[in-house]
Amino acid sequence: MITNKPIAKLTCIVLALLCMGCKQRNIVKHNGEKDLISFKPVLGISYTEIARRSDNGLSFNNSGYQLEPQWKMQFVSNDSASIYSPAKKQFINFPLTRGYDSVFNTARTWLKVKTMTKDSVIIEMLKASGDSVDTRGAKVYMVFYADNYIKNTLHGDLSKCKSPNRKDSIYI
Repeated sequence: MITNKPIAKLTCIVLALLCMGCKQRNIVKHNGEKDLISFKPVLGISYTEIARRSDNGLSFNNSGYQLEPQWKMQFVSNDSASIYSPAKKQFINFPLTRGYDSVFNTARTWLKVKTMTKDSVIIEMLKASGDSVDTRGAKVYMVFYADNYIKNTLHGDLSKCKSPNRKDSIYI
């Protein structure tokens, strides 16, 4: 029996280098769940809700009820959000509970972040029943613009943003 020890050692070294050189993909994290959402990129930025739309693009739900944008919000830290109360005419701090896969709870409402930038945030409202949350969503989306974006880019013209779109006019 002929054995070539140098070739066997060389083969093992090459295979080891190949394995170390390949980037491992983290397919499964936290037992199949995604990482906790982080609000660090948008901390301290004030957002104003400019539209609330259902999945069909209308600001009216199936019963004809108009979904009006009402929220003003600022993420103070990863565990609290400041939300404007029109009744009290001031911002109120609410605890923020972060979940997996962009889901969070604040002001007794379960929400899911769809997109988050320094200029805008799109959040989907979730249905909650008892102790369970339907992460498939209620198919109602809240669109927020940063106050700086409204002031500098839109030049403070919120009426143009909050006005009904063409689809709403056709629906009515």
